[in-house]
Order: sequence, then C-alpha cells, then structure tokens
Amino acid sequence: MKFRIAALCLPILACATALHGADKNAADYPIKFTILETHMDTDRWGVHATGRGRINNAGQVNGVEFQYDCDEKLGVAYGGEFFAAKWKKEPEEITVLSHGMGDEHKNTCDVKVTVREFIFVTKNGHLTTETQQQWAARHAGKDHAEGDDAPPPQN
Repeated sequence: MKFRIAALCLPILACATALHGADKNAADYPIKFTILETHMDTDRWGVHATGRGRINNAGQVNGVEFQYDCDEKLGVAYGGEFFAAKWKKEPEEITVLSHGMGDEHKNTCDVKVTVREFIFVTKNGHLTTETQQQWAARHAGKDHAEGDDAPPPQN
C-alpha cells in the first residue's frame, strides 16, 4: 500500500518541481529596463514601488515612470545593470525577469510604465533628463549596449 501511494505521488511531485523550477528564457526578454530611482513600501503582501528609469528596446531608449506590486523588490541599477523585460501590453506594461541573489530560479514581475520621449539620466548623483538628440550625441561612437550613462572606461 505504501508503495502504491508513493508511486502515485511521485509523478505529481516531479511535475510540480519541473513547473516551479522551469526557468524563463532570458532571450525572450529583449528590453533592457534600468531603474534609476525608486520609492518602495514592503508589507506582508509584497513590495509596492514607484520610480523612474529607462528602457532600451533594440536601441530605442526612452525614459519611463513606473509602478509595481510584486513579491520581491527590483533595485536601483549601478554600473550598467539592468533587468531583462518584454512587453506585456505595449506601451503600458512590461514583464520584468528577476532573481534573488544566489538564486538560480527566475521570477517575473509585471510593471506598469509610462513611456516618455525624454530619457532619465543621473548626473552628479541627481536624476535629470536629456532629449533624444542629447542622448544620441553623448553616446555617438561609444559602445554602450545597455544605454548606460556611465562614462566610458579610461585607457
């Protein structure tokens, strides 16, 4: 009898483990979402946040104002960091791929965005904006694949 119960439970457990452990393919998340400023609250239901950042969608960079309610926080980017994302409802909502430190399992978070024509950047520790033309001129000839506004490395 014990063997029969174990035999019935094993396929269910294997299926549940496969579904929970199945990671999302980062290649399916082509947008680079950079958080530059965030304000968040955490309670027993999760993390509630608003902020400003930018998205880089195949080289088209735009500033975004965002808000989300998720299980984990999405932190501010440092040194060219970004989150992989994809459109859930263009141009109103993206799905962001994230994972905890040391965690191999990838989680998703739906983030509501308002896409702007200008681009948010940080200068001297303060958030400011640039026009599309200013951004293009500042990044001409530089290899900043993720649209980072950090200075190029010194030789």
